[in-house]
Amino acid sequence: MKELLFIFKRLHVAPIHVWLFVPMLLVALGMIAIPPALGSTGTEVFRGFTSHISQHILQNKQDFYVAQSCTSFFYKKVKKPQRPQVERISYIPASQPPENFDCSTRYPNGLDEAREAFSHTQQTLSLSLTFFEFALIGDKDDDEQYAGMELQDVMESFGVAFEPHWPSDRYVHSLNGLFDSVMHKGQIETLTKSLGILLQKGYRFTSADQAALNREIN
Repeated sequence: MKELLFIFKRLHVAPIHVWLFVPMLLVALGMIAIPPALGSTGTEVFRGFTSHISQHILQNKQDFYVAQSCTSFFYKKVKKPQRPQVERISYIPASQPPENFDCSTRYPNGLDEAREAFSHTQQTLSLSLTFFEFALIGDKDDDEQYAGMELQDVMESFGVAFEPHWPSDRYVHSLNGLFDSVMHKGQIETLTKSLGILLQKGYRFTSADQAALNREIN
């Protein structure tokens, strides 16, 4: 700092003005770090949040398909069709053919247990898809990132205070934690309330959001 004062003295800068120049000089010399723009943070947060939800959706779809297939398996054992049924088109994951589900072991109580699992997995899948819809709506201009106000609105819709200087991974951790909590407790009311808050602020489910959601469903 003494060296800086000596330089300003040689430049005939008045002492009272020295301290006005010091911060700018320190930034130029790289001695003060400038906070990163929220743009890159917003992209990382959006991708981290939606990827987390997407992973759960994939698992939910697989669980739902197993429960659906086993329900059909037990139903056919209980009630034999009088005539051949038309084979309907259905999604079968290549990695898990129906004959490997071992429904009798998975659901030892038979049809009733399988139907209960079918109902539960259907509700879980619906909740995770609705959460993905919420995450998409929070990206108001569909640029796959949360701008400053978007991220603030998304977090505050759940009653979480927005901290503008957090690193991106902390935002992601916070949002993913909210998702996990809502999914674990089955709090559809909490999610719909947060979604309603965004809609009241002018956020909308766009055609781009619909296309992204369709990719998750299929």
